Amino acid sequence: MVLARFFKFNLAFVVSISIFLFDCVSGLTQVTSPPVNRFPTQNNPRITVYDADSITIIGWERNEVAVAAEVSGATISVNEVRIKPEKNKIEISCEPAKPDRKISLIVRAPGKAFIELKTQGHRIEIKEPAGRIEIIAAKDSIQLGVPDSASLDMNGGP
Repeated sequence: MVLARFFKFNLAFVVSISIFLFDCVSGLTQVTSPPVNRFPTQNNPRITVYDADSITIIGWERNEVAVAAEVSGATISVNEVRIKPEKNKIEISCEPAKPDRKISLIVRAPGKAFIELKTQGHRIEIKEPAGRIEIIAAKDSIQLGVPDSASLDMNGGP
């Protein structure tokens, strides 16, 4: 009888510890999306982005611009990405807190938007984004991922 109570107690203890550990582990594996800032615009806003290490631009049919920012490492601080909306114009400035931190942006913009990216000494203009456009800028190179239907003008390149 004492032995049976001992096994019941141990079994209950093991089950409760297992549930606790499962809750802890599942909390660690959940992916959280970065917060999104939304700004109403006309269908043709001018968006200027300064010093982002990478940017994904997605054209959509809404008259608003949505901006989500992520940083390598710990959470992003308020001062690392500043967004200044002004009527039909939006400026996004990226200033990493430390030199080794990389800032990535996801920008959703109306299909008739004009987007200018100024980073690492490069200047890239995107007119009327359609589909998904991905840009990674380094000091000596630019990597572009654009839809097959995109036209590129490489004037002013090295």
